[in-house]
Amino acid sequence: MIGQQRIYQIAAVLITLAGLAVLVAVSLGRTGGMLVYTIDDPYIHLAVAENILRGGYGVNAGAFSAPSSSILYPFVLAGLLALGAGDWAPLIAAGAGSLLTAWLLAGIVWRMAVAPHSRRSVAFAAVVLVPLLLAVNILALPLTGMEHTLHMAASIAVVIGLYETRRDAPVHPGFLIAVILVPLLRYEGLALAIPAILALLWHRKFAAAAIVVGVLGAALGAFSYMLILNGQPFLPSSVMVKSPALSSVVGAQVNASPLLDILSRFGDNLNRSFDSRYGTIFGVGIALMALALSVRGPNTAGRVFVGFSVSLALMAHNLIGHFDWFDRYEIYAMAMMFTALVILWSEFWRDTRHRFFFKTLGAVIFLTLLAVDYSISVFKSPEASRNVYQQQYQMHRFATEYFPQTVAVNDLGYVAYRNEGFVLDLWGLGSEEARMASTARGGRSPDFMRAMTTAKDAKYAMIYERWYKGGVPPEWCRVATLNTIKISVAYGDVQLFLIDRAQEAQMQAALDAFAPTLPEGAFLDRFTCQPP
Repeated sequence: MIGQQRIYQIAAVLITLAGLAVLVAVSLGRTGGMLVYTIDDPYIHLAVAENILRGGYGVNAGAFSAPSSSILYPFVLAGLLALGAGDWAPLIAAGAGSLLTAWLLAGIVWRMAVAPHSRRSVAFAAVVLVPLLLAVNILALPLTGMEHTLHMAASIAVVIGLYETRRDAPVHPGFLIAVILVPLLRYEGLALAIPAILALLWHRKFAAAAIVVGVLGAALGAFSYMLILNGQPFLPSSVMVKSPALSSVVGAQVNASPLLDILSRFGDNLNRSFDSRYGTIFGVGIALMALALSVRGPNTAGRVFVGFSVSLALMAHNLIGHFDWFDRYEIYAMAMMFTALVILWSEFWRDTRHRFFFKTLGAVIFLTLLAVDYSISVFKSPEASRNVYQQQYQMHRFATEYFPQTVAVNDLGYVAYRNEGFVLDLWGLGSEEARMASTARGGRSPDFMRAMTTAKDAKYAMIYERWYKGGVPPEWCRVATLNTIKISVAYGDVQLFLIDRAQEAQMQAALDAFAPTLPEGAFLDRFTCQPP
């Protein structure tokens, strides 16, 4: 007979699966039946996965680049592509991460918050389940097609393992696997993996710690060595573009006082974190964990390691992490914080004698307030899919079907995926030269853009012109603007510039053929080249 905890976990998984199925179905209706993710980033991973299967690495065949913020995720997608999953590969991987997250969260809530033979405790667990799932963005996150759900599940597993590991009992293999996976899925996981290794050493699990350090060190070292061999810093370009604080440490062009520059960037990131509501939430979470540890409870060592490790990870994210962008960067930290608070306040939740109604109401209100933004993302997801379909997918079609020439872009992703031509990145996710230019004094200037496109013989560019404060090279010719809605894209208008003016007739003919094929809500403004 299935126990009550398993029933609760199965319910959590079924709720997640049903909600995700409805969301995917609605999104497919918005794109004419085509699966399109809510942001452009998963197509970067798909492009890398394609090249992994060809024996390379990067977004262009035969040209090395490091555009992925995850070591492991492109290889996961490559495996799924090899099995024939196609465009569904990111949803399969991310959906599995959401289901595993639901299972783990429900399990820890039941074990820590439900008192044996207490109907009140069961009622509490039932009432908080849906708000808790929504508070970790469990429905909208898989439609981003990214590794964040897998990273979230691994992070929760590490926190649970920190609490469960005992000196007088064998280490659960799942804990060791999670400690290894969490940094390989996203580098932020190092802030959790390092305290976990220290916990293993404190519990005298020296063989287990050696296995984790050996596997993790070999994987991180091998990947960094591959980057260095190919003329890159030891971290991917994408990691440093999205974290200026890190870029100052590992190879950016900084000012005459590197230490001051590093401290300044850390300070700027900390200020941004507290400008975000999540940075403040993390501060509150750290305070609540400290308060819980001031009260004696069972398994003191496990509680201390949970509180210390999660607090350290939250502080590290505030210092060097990234927030928002369709509610995904901070979500692993939110999930860790919830897991830690459930564990550290377990005696409080199990006590059904004192103010039970107010505790339940408070927990529901707390989770609901935190889930508001993520719930909005659920409702925005179908339109976000339509947005990417209108913009990035149409850019992909133009680059591969209508004008298959070397193209320069600043929003790397769908244009590079399933594209046999060369795609030049002008922003820095897939180009170390472009990333370094962003930190140099001149920045992404017209001279930089001219030099980059000339070196790669780019014929045209599809870019957000507003991202380039110095403008584009004056000899470039604006030939069109693709107009769309703006939900999850940076701007609702993309400018098309002809770089090689000798091809104006071919470009205009391609635009003539392309314009009538655009979906509803997308249209072109057309221009002719004027003398430079």
